[in-house]
Amino acid sequence: AVPSVWAEPFGLVGLEAMVRRRPVVAFDVGGVSDWLDDGRTGILAKEITPQALAEAIGKLLDDRDLAEKMGLEGHRRVLQDFMPGIAAKKIEASMEKAVRGAAENEKTKTE
Repeated sequence: AVPSVWAEPFGLVGLEAMVRRRPVVAFDVGGVSDWLDDGRTGILAKEITPQALAEAIGKLLDDRDLAEKMGLEGHRRVLQDFMPGIAAKKIEASMEKAVRGAAENEKTKTE
């Protein structure tokens, strides 16, 4: 469970749980939805209340098969999208795209 209500830009605790094949329950604040895929790798609590968090946790406690499935999907997602080497390549590609776009934009301005 990630009970934080602070809009942290990203946070690692959820990814650390996912790499250990644990589904994550969290509030949809900050960058949580960038790594938690609601219904696939865990559950985003619908409201920022203790009751909503408890209901989401209860859903996983009541359905161990669902919890296991989400845990496995979360593990796969971390390995596919968030390992340091992979993340670095994605950041590099995004930066190159931004630089190309800026260069094309500047070229258009001078034409």
